[in-house]
Amino acid sequence: MSRIERLLLVFVIVVGVLLLFRDVSKPWDGIGGWNGTWVSTAARNHLEYGLGATKGIAVRNDEALPPGEFRYYVHHPAGLPLAVAATYAILGESERSARLFAITCAILTLFLLFLIGKDLGGVSLGLLAAALVACQPLFVLAGAMVNHEAPTGLFILLTVYSIIRWRRDRSRIWGAVSLLSFLIGTQFGWPVYYLGILLPLYAFWVDPTLIRKTIAFPLLAALAFALFIGHTYWAIGDLTIPALKQSFAMRSSGVVELDAAHDWDRIARSGGYGIDATSSETRVTYVDSFIRSTTQLLNLTSLSFLLLALIGLASRPRGVVYGLTAIGLLHLVIFRQGAYEHWYWSYYMLLGLGLAAACGLRFFMRRISEPFARRLLFFFVGVLIVIPAFGKLRFMKTEGRQNLFVHARGLQKIVIENESWPRAVLFGRALDASRIPEGPVLTNLPFLGPQAEHYGRHRILHQDRWRYDDLAAGARESGAKTIALVTRLGTSNDWAEFVDGAPSLGSFGLGRSQVRLFAIDEIPARTIAPPDGPDSGAPEVDSAGETVDDLSR
Repeated sequence: MSRIERLLLVFVIVVGVLLLFRDVSKPWDGIGGWNGTWVSTAARNHLEYGLGATKGIAVRNDEALPPGEFRYYVHHPAGLPLAVAATYAILGESERSARLFAITCAILTLFLLFLIGKDLGGVSLGLLAAALVACQPLFVLAGAMVNHEAPTGLFILLTVYSIIRWRRDRSRIWGAVSLLSFLIGTQFGWPVYYLGILLPLYAFWVDPTLIRKTIAFPLLAALAFALFIGHTYWAIGDLTIPALKQSFAMRSSGVVELDAAHDWDRIARSGGYGIDATSSETRVTYVDSFIRSTTQLLNLTSLSFLLLALIGLASRPRGVVYGLTAIGLLHLVIFRQGAYEHWYWSYYMLLGLGLAAACGLRFFMRRISEPFARRLLFFFVGVLIVIPAFGKLRFMKTEGRQNLFVHARGLQKIVIENESWPRAVLFGRALDASRIPEGPVLTNLPFLGPQAEHYGRHRILHQDRWRYDDLAAGARESGAKTIALVTRLGTSNDWAEFVDGAPSLGSFGLGRSQVRLFAIDEIPARTIAPPDGPDSGAPEVDSAGETVDDLSR
């Protein structure tokens, strides 16, 4: 590499670092905060209870519970919470510490894209691949998100690069690195398993000389999955197979439940009440799922990137590019419902599309004069990096096929709006500062997400989920110790009659809303029907699931 090529590589990595570190200390709000919350909670529980108690599997409860009452999360391998727990043990518990692990994985992903591109087509191809991916809003958002995507993508690329070096250098060291990185990757995310299946297929149809080198990967994948099953069985026993079957059936189906967690418009129309009353199921097609999951690629910056990627794929690049692209597509196709509800699952597509886009850009460069091509390269990469770097990242929340039309009408918007639930963070922190009994808290707010539980260290139960004739008895049956009654200032609420006469444990404000706290044991028993309409005095919510009050207040 020449000196200028090294400087360009450093420049690309630095830009990636600056973009990824933009909100490194931000509280857990938004969809990224949802994932960061549960991973952070599981990591905290590993440190507080010890691995002997948690058995190395994610425990999602925020309140203090004995091991026999742990709520385990077994839909994914257990590696991510363990890695974040290790980060907490070294750097202390904070949002910055948790994000640091994901960001480190994302930065190393850029470097591996450069190395793979360099091996496939020279230094220029590697630089282009790293630069084009570094400036994508999808990479910036999902790469800094504390979830499975960043570490899983890293180990996929590390395995692929190690195999390339193993084949070229015939070094057993690289062979061992490829097997080890593959095994570690299986502890973070399911897409690594796809690689174990695709490698021998690639060797069989494209390069038979690799068959002996790749046959070990599906065997290692089978071993890793058997260990996962055994590990899960150690924690939850006979519930293992039913839990995994239920999870797979849900994520791979086309059935999407529209409730308070996903359909905020319905909740807004109902006045914030009635998860059960407003719940419905709809069946989404693969087109619905694919369009919604690739929302972050439907903006001006990413559409130019996609155009280059399609040109690159049509220019017949090396099989590695097709293979990495196939891994990203497989994840969206196999888990249709999961892809519909999790836009960041399309992160894996960047691994192959980044190399393909670099091939497409170089395809153009080879067809124009060299001096002009060099100027065009610097201008193109500069524009793609500067626009997202100085623009505000936004996530435009839409539903189903409407994504395509909404984004088609708004292509002049370079960036995407990041949905935010700061009210849940404030609610949880205020609960934590209040003097209330340990145990679950019952509230009449719509679904808050795990952020309120994480910051409040109390399990949050929602009124919608506890419809009893005698609410006091029902609340006690639910195990709740405290009721958090939320009203807008100057309005009444049907729950006010429910708590009438009970001594208050305190109150706090949320914008123009007020939260009053009551001990359930102090509430007089009476029969009262739960509110079920928009005129009930419940705090109104907007299409983002927040109360109508301006969040900036």
